[in-house]
Amino acid sequence: GAGRREPGEVGRNRGPPVADPGAALSPQGEIIEGCRLPVLRRNQDNEDEWPLAEILSVKDISGRKLFYVHYIDFNKRLDEWVTHERLDLKKIQFPKKEAKTPTKNGLPGSRPGSPEREV
Repeated sequence: GAGRREPGEVGRNRGPPVADPGAALSPQGEIIEGCRLPVLRRNQDNEDEWPLAEILSVKDISGRKLFYVHYIDFNKRLDEWVTHERLDLKKIQFPKKEAKTPTKNGLPGSRPGSPEREV
């Protein structure tokens, strides 16, 4: 009765390398201010609804992210801090323009505001 030896390499084959586990919450990237997505809230009849809301601010409290949201078409006194469990990340919309260079609207022309005099 010779004991058979099976190679102990079972289940070692890994898939493709996994990205940083603490990376972005959604496939498109981080949840940032200006994103719009449905957010779970209770209406007056105590029913759940998912109105579209815009992320106004993000803060991190001891590792938990909180998002200050404004419900589109709702009064802004209903704005509130919500946890990411109440965000519908499948339907997130990122801001169209990348807000790298903030543009001050209201002044036509791209000329610096210094008077030019030719003497």
